[in-house]
Amino acid sequence: MSGNVELVTFLVEKGCDINAKSPANTQPINYAVQSANINLVNYFIEKSEDVNVKAKLYSKKSTGVTPLHISCFVHDEEIASALIFHGANVNEKIGEYNGKKNLSIIHLATIEDSPSIVEILVKNKADVKAIDDEGKTCLMTAAENSAFEKKCLHSQF
Repeated sequence: MSGNVELVTFLVEKGCDINAKSPANTQPINYAVQSANINLVNYFIEKSEDVNVKAKLYSKKSTGVTPLHISCFVHDEEIASALIFHGANVNEKIGEYNGKKNLSIIHLATIEDSPSIVEILVKNKADVKAIDDEGKTCLMTAAENSAFEKKCLHSQF
């Protein structure tokens, strides 16, 4: 989807299933987040059944990916905030990400170098003490990723 809200609205009105799933369990809301189009995301939030739908993203070698996870990949705070406001689980763990397992969204945001999304997650009570399958916290992950902004390392953890 290129982001054309009018076209999407037209197609839904003509009977397209807004909750249709691909073989990877990807729904239109996942693609809207990936396109970083807040207008489309808001449309799908309003019309979709589930903002926590889990999908597989082949490009990221990932499973169990929710729209909120995707907002970390596209570094979009406005989309992350909208999803959280409408019930996205800030503590949802990703099934797998580039061979790593049991990563929380806050881990993913540190790996993806998204300090503004980390701040949003912390403000919305994401578990900063969550550990991944290697026993690492998000602070350890942030320290490991040297490109991560200093202010995040000293934020409200």
